[in-house]
Amino acid sequence: MAGLGTSGTFTGAGRRLREYRPGIQLLAVQPDSPLHGLEGLKHMGSAIVPGIYDPELANETLTVETEEAHAMARRLAREEGLLIGPSAAANVAAALRVAGA
Repeated sequence: MAGLGTSGTFTGAGRRLREYRPGIQLLAVQPDSPLHGLEGLKHMGSAIVPGIYDPELANETLTVETEEAHAMARRLAREEGLLIGPSAAANVAAALRVAGA
C-alpha cells in the first residue's frame, strides 16, 4: 500500500515486489476528490498524471477524505506520539480500513 504522489514509490516498489511474488496485492491510496487538502498526494482523475504512473498496476485504489486523514494524524499524535503529516495519515487510515480495524 502506498499513496500516489509522483507515483514513483508505488510503481517502482510494486513492480519489483511483483517480480518476487506475482500474486501480491498492490493497493494505491489517493484523495477522494480533486479539491483536497492532502499535500503530497494526487487525485489521479484530475491531476497531471506523472509519466511513470501505471494505472493497471494497482489491484485496488482506495480513496481517503481530507478530514479522515487529518483526524488520523491527530489520533496518531495523541495516542501513539507519532507526528506525521496528512498524506502519511491517509495511508494509515486506508490500511486500517483494509485490516478491518
